[in-house]
Amino acid sequence: MRGFLRRDLVNDGSANADSQSQRRHIRDVYLETHIDRPFSDGGSILYGFDFLYGLGRQDSINGSYFAPLTGGALPATTQLHVDEVNRLVDRRLFLGQFAQIDWKVDERWDVLAGARVNETAEQKSSVHLDGFDATANAAGADQKREFRLSGTLGISRTIALDQGDRQVLFADMRSAFKPAAIDFRPDYTPAVLNPETAGSAEVGIKGTLNGRKSSYALTAYAMIFRNLVLPTTNAAGGPVLQTPAASGCRASSSPPGIAWLRRSMPPFPSAITVPTSPREWPPKAGPMSHWPGTS
Repeated sequence: MRGFLRRDLVNDGSANADSQSQRRHIRDVYLETHIDRPFSDGGSILYGFDFLYGLGRQDSINGSYFAPLTGGALPATTQLHVDEVNRLVDRRLFLGQFAQIDWKVDERWDVLAGARVNETAEQKSSVHLDGFDATANAAGADQKREFRLSGTLGISRTIALDQGDRQVLFADMRSAFKPAAIDFRPDYTPAVLNPETAGSAEVGIKGTLNGRKSSYALTAYAMIFRNLVLPTTNAAGGPVLQTPAASGCRASSSPPGIAWLRRSMPPFPSAITVPTSPREWPPKAGPMSHWPGTS
């Protein structure tokens, strides 16, 4: 049992706090297998599939009570009135088939390309039992199936090699897809949100200096999100996850981000974070920048 003070802190004996007792159950089953084999001296292909089943369930008992602001005794939990009981059950099934080719054309050129077939199915149901008015009880269910393609294409060219240091020009494009998040808040939420998609493009230069002791990256990129799920509040002021009215959110590096790393570990990191200038939504991290020969 947890208690939360309300924003309007009254001290007149009326309810000024909300109680919540929740039981949550989550179960995941994941399976992945792949084969990685060379098709030439400088090329390899990786292909396989993965499977993810998820079951999430929460039962919440919500109430309200008076908490004396003077620090007085609180009512026993057995004395709290049950304002509402909410239940949520969500089942998800993700299936993906994927393939990726990494082809080192020669000592300077490298091409990395991948594709993925995404198949998803989600079933969601929710029940609300009102502790004041039985006519306000509600039950609802929703389901959604999706079949989407996603992938990536990148190319890089080494423009300079000097005593083990490497300077590389690179460019890539990506598309991504995933079903919307679920947060298991103690509310009545039967609707399945639309899936999130994203596309990005990136160009830049990166390399190592001082005998591979330091690395740098200069990159410019743009990202476009669609149906991005954002935290917001409902009509009662409670936190919920919703898809914003705007269908697209953008993030871009302007001016291009610059990062400098002093490294004692081996160089060629698989990712780097750069500063960004957000539009409509603040991005959390910079794009992934693959070095040749890594994934």
